[in-house]
Formats: sequence, structure tokens, C-alpha cells
Amino acid sequence: MKKSQIIEKQIRDAKKNFNYFFIQIIIKIIRIFLMFTLFLLINQIFDILIINIITLILTLYTAFYIYYIINYYGYYLNDIQNTFMNEDFSYIIDTEVIKNELLKGEVNYGK
Repeated sequence: MKKSQIIEKQIRDAKKNFNYFFIQIIIKIIRIFLMFTLFLLINQIFDILIINIITLILTLYTAFYIYYIINYYGYYLNDIQNTFMNEDFSYIIDTEVIKNELLKGEVNYGK
């Protein structure tokens, strides 16, 4: 009886970790896109050759960095899924966690 409770606790923790890593993928990709978008706006305002070259390099870096993020966290997601083969893991997007991670400086009064 005690072993089944321990296994159930491990499965619950694994599902929480699975969702945590999935949310981290989303947060990091959103941050990269926001920084990239800001730099593209600067490129549109100042249309200079040097800024165009830097933007091209940043575009390539952004593509490789997004691939690295997905590959890095995808390893953990696959490891969790392969450890518990019979369990069904679902992707749950927690908007509160995303909001708190992206807007860290926001003060919540009354909470």
C-alpha cells in the first residue's frame, strides 16, 4: 500500500515537472521573440548598413538559440515521458506562471 502511494506521488511530481519545463520553453521563446522584435523595429527606424548586418547576424543567432532551447528542454520532457511510459502527460499552459515570469516587476496589491 505504501509503495503505491509513493509511486502516485512520483507521478504527480513528474506531471508538475513536465508542465514546468513546457512553460519554461514557452517563456524563453517569448522573451527571445520580444527582444528580436525590438531589434527589428530599431532596424526599421535606422536603416543603416551596419545595423542591417547586425540584424542578419541576430536573426541567425535567434534561430539557433530557439532550436537550442527546444532541444534542451525537449530532452527533459522526453525523459519524463519515457520514465513513465504508461502515464498520459498533457501540456497545460498556466497563464499565471507565464504572466509572473514575464512581468516580474509587477506589484500585486491585495494578494
